[in-house]
Amino acid sequence: MRGELRKKQILNCAKTIFSRKGFYDTQVDDIVEMARIGKGTIYQYYRNKEDIFLTLLETFANEWEKFSRINIREITAGPPFGSFHINYLYARISKTLQFFQEDPERSNIILRMGPGVNIEFDRYFTHFESRIISAIIGDIRLAQRLGNISKHINRELLADGILGAIYRMAHTLFVVEREKYAGGNYEEQLRQIILVLAEGIFTQKI
Repeated sequence: MRGELRKKQILNCAKTIFSRKGFYDTQVDDIVEMARIGKGTIYQYYRNKEDIFLTLLETFANEWEKFSRINIREITAGPPFGSFHINYLYARISKTLQFFQEDPERSNIILRMGPGVNIEFDRYFTHFESRIISAIIGDIRLAQRLGNISKHINRELLADGILGAIYRMAHTLFVVEREKYAGGNYEEQLRQIILVLAEGIFTQKI
């Protein structure tokens, strides 16, 4: 129990430092200083800085999966669009944006250093990204079974495109224009991206 609390403390401090300084400029000594522990203590739980970073990304992936779970009853209760499959897409993207907005430090790490943003970090983010891609592919497969998306469409390519759109929007909202959208008022931007995506991927148009 004590060991788990210590590991969590180290990860929380590492998240703050990585968010402020980036991966390369962060040193293990920075994390040790913030956590107020001996340097030897950190190596009882993690091999090196890379191990801490990868563990942090695994934590982010687990948090995203919990955060983005979709309640079907909410979708059928009358969300913004008239069609179930479009409301499902809205729920998936909306929850993912909320995930980024909820924790600015997490957003800084993923959106400033994530896949497609800095090629040097791609190998670190592959596992995190694959978890999200897998969930999106599952959504697409379900939509294909229901006849809402063409069965001939490439699921992997479509999932990559959807994730890319989410990353781009999240980066704009929570990094580039963070102060403008600090209150979370981005509903119109979200609605517009849903309309564009829905028009392009669904067999039944809006």
